[in-house]
Amino acid sequence: MTEEIPLIYTSKGNIPIADLEHSVRWDIQEGRYIKFTEIHTLNGEVVRESPHIFSYVPLDIVSEQGEI
Repeated sequence: MTEEIPLIYTSKGNIPIADLEHSVRWDIQEGRYIKFTEIHTLNGEVVRESPHIFSYVPLDIVSEQGEI
């Protein structure tokens, strides 16, 4: 039985996750939002960024709905 190597999709295609360097960045704007970004680099080049945002301010979806 062969061992499967987990891959992650990047701007350079599917790459084994073990080959990438992983770091995170936090941006906290009190009362507005919290943004957490996962960053994957390969030889110093960013090949994938995944931001996750929590907004304290509710979105006004009703007014935007007519324009979509």
